[in-house]
Amino acid sequence: VYFVRYVVEPEMHGQCKDAAYREEHWQCSSINVTGACFTCLLFAAVFANPVWLIVAKKMGKVQAWIFWSITSTVTNFAFLTCGHGWFGGMENEYLWIMFLSCMNGIPFGGKFLADSILSDTIDYDEFLSGMRCEGVYTMFKGFLPKISAIPAVALPVALLQALGHKSPIDGVVQKQDPIIKVYCLIICGVVTPLFCVAWTYIKMQFPLK
Repeated sequence: VYFVRYVVEPEMHGQCKDAAYREEHWQCSSINVTGACFTCLLFAAVFANPVWLIVAKKMGKVQAWIFWSITSTVTNFAFLTCGHGWFGGMENEYLWIMFLSCMNGIPFGGKFLADSILSDTIDYDEFLSGMRCEGVYTMFKGFLPKISAIPAVALPVALLQALGHKSPIDGVVQKQDPIIKVYCLIICGVVTPLFCVAWTYIKMQFPLK
């Protein structure tokens, strides 16, 4: 949401600066553009789901699982291309972020690979130990993301305020200082994909056959 609002800036370019024009054209609203991005992401995930199944059958599950992580890395780094007006000027930047959301939805369609790897891990652990610890594995898989989600949401927003974020007034998005745009680009286009790089490296260290 903040990325669309302060990097793409739908309300700040061309005729969208006019309130009357803004009310009649959906692409002049950050909320509408964000909704369109999520829609593109979800549709891409649905269509990519069977593709990932084919990839897993062709490459093997483990290699497809690692390739899925690499795809997440690349599609997240691509967000660095937003906000520069390279796609026909800033007035058309909403089309570019929607396209990138589609690309970002492709790895979402392969999230079942992680669950499949987890199932194999549980079976193999039972083979080694003679005990089935399915509850422990699945509990941690569900619990750890919830724990990490708290700082993942709170810290970036807190830093945004510390950098001088100007809250909307009467629902109208305010023009921000350049540092806010740079910050959003760094968080979404650098920090996030670097985590993807880290988890890809960790996965490649697993002795999975």
